[in-house]
Amino acid sequence: MSFFNNAVDKAKDLADKAGQKTGVAVEVSKLKLQCTQVNSILQSTYERIGALTYEQEKTGTDNSDIVAVCIKEVDALITELNDLNEKINKLRVGIKCQACGAVNNVGIAYCAGCGTRISNKK
Repeated sequence: MSFFNNAVDKAKDLADKAGQKTGVAVEVSKLKLQCTQVNSILQSTYERIGALTYEQEKTGTDNSDIVAVCIKEVDALITELNDLNEKINKLRVGIKCQACGAVNNVGIAYCAGCGTRISNKK
């Protein structure tokens, strides 16, 4: 019976580990979706700044107050995007690049983010 119990325990451990990895993958996917949404809003805000600046130059309308509000929105969105990326990096398993902070798969020689040669020590 001891052999059977050990086999069952090992199977449970493997199932738990697989469940944890699946949970991490789901969380990373959710965070990546949020990044995509924030990037979309960021792009729209940049376009709005451009349109306001164009209108200001073309018609002489003073849009500086609205542009200032948009710039604050951009700053907040960039902060949110950085926070989301930091959460993703914490969930991923890999090697963090010393130069740019990107998380890379174990075993690669160069950072996928910046191309710097990396050490494969965790």
